Amino acid sequence: MAVGYFLISDSSNIKYVNIGGQKIQVELAVTVAERTQGLSGRQSLDEGTGLLFIFDKSGQYPFWMKDMNFSIDMVWMNDKKQVLNVAENVSPDTYPESFCPAEPAKYGLEINAGSATQAGITTGVTLKF
Repeated sequence: MAVGYFLISDSSNIKYVNIGGQKIQVELAVTVAERTQGLSGRQSLDEGTGLLFIFDKSGQYPFWMKDMNFSIDMVWMNDKKQVLNVAENVSPDTYPESFCPAEPAKYGLEINAGSATQAGITTGVTLKF
């Protein structure tokens, strides 16, 4: 089983994630408002960046593409930081469809379309924060 490592920086809202040898700078979405907003309304996501959702408890947290302007990969992880599902290259045209893991998730990660494959993020991979 592959393992990735989340490397935490000292910055208050920005963290650096190292997955499969790739460094990804992530913003955190920890409040209800931040999780609701997600990446909606942004024109793009810089290369090598993403948004890490941290939920209060494990659950079925659907993501959708409301007010999105670009395609992304969506990754859900359980409380053991094991990847449950990866939805790749999800287009804004899919709205109002929502995407949800089959099992309860504690974490979600939104990254540029194609980034999951490039970083080797697949179901069953365990990430260490």
